[in-house]
Amino acid sequence: MKNITNPFSPQFSPYRVGIRTCSDYSPFGVELDGRTVSGGYRYGFQGSEKDDETKGNGNSYTTEFRQLDPRLGRWLSVDPLKNKFPEYSTFIFCYNSPNNVIDIDGKEGIVVSGSPGDHKNKEHFLVNGLDRAKAAQNHIKREGEIVTWIIYDDQTEGQGYTHDQLKKYRKKAEAAGIHMMVVTSTDEIVDYINEKYGGDFDDEKSRARDKITSFYYIGHAYPGDLWVGYGGSNEDFEPDDFEPEAFSNGCHVNLVGGCRTAINDWFEDSAVEQFSEILDKTSKVYGSNVRTYYPGGVATDEELLKKNKGKIIPSKGQLPSSKK
Repeated sequence: MKNITNPFSPQFSPYRVGIRTCSDYSPFGVELDGRTVSGGYRYGFQGSEKDDETKGNGNSYTTEFRQLDPRLGRWLSVDPLKNKFPEYSTFIFCYNSPNNVIDIDGKEGIVVSGSPGDHKNKEHFLVNGLDRAKAAQNHIKREGEIVTWIIYDDQTEGQGYTHDQLKKYRKKAEAAGIHMMVVTSTDEIVDYINEKYGGDFDDEKSRARDKITSFYYIGHAYPGDLWVGYGGSNEDFEPDDFEPEAFSNGCHVNLVGGCRTAINDWFEDSAVEQFSEILDKTSKVYGSNVRTYYPGGVATDEELLKKNKGKIIPSKGQLPSSKK
């Protein structure tokens, strides 16, 4: 490409080669003088829509929820998700690191409940899945955002859920404003998380336009794997199956509801570590270091670990590999 004319030289015409816009920016998005050519394209820094009528060319950007002044590097109103990030100012842009972080409008929380297998209590992953779905609602404050609760229903006889159980919890979910999905394969879980209903960025129903802000898991697990089909189909999936682009910056991930999700296997990283590797540095991931015990009814994370004297392990917590 060394023979291409400098796009910023006075002799260069962007229309000859079909370039719509070409800009250099200051760290927070101000267009640098003499380093911008424009063909009327309405989007600029980080793909945000320019609002030139407000403060002049390149001095204001508009998003669905807030206005950004790139000269100050500050939003002009508080973050609708301010309760999710108490350690940060409600006005800062991209955690004050716009070269490394892109502001993404996360719009969905995900909760996955596995099948009970041969346990006597067939509803412990349901009652606690619904409870975590309600908790996920606290992580999404913007208008129109939802929580999707995905329930894996094992089709092996006696290992999944009954029609009446699913009907009962669907009513509860609807009453709480939670979108409940019942799936019968892990491919459906992975595809929904990675693509939602399409991969095209222009499609409003695609994951590219609807990033995940929180993820909870309630179900059987094995070091490195989320084992939704334990005792029946034996289907499982791993965080490694997910695309990093599916998750928003500052995502909240809670895997405490699965056994030993913070423990490494001999040949693969723990579920906590796998999530940590695909998420940005501002995201938080929590897992467990023991087998969880569901006493019946709604149980807090601490109660799930109490019987086996476990503890909650935060993001990138390093523990010895487990033995099979």
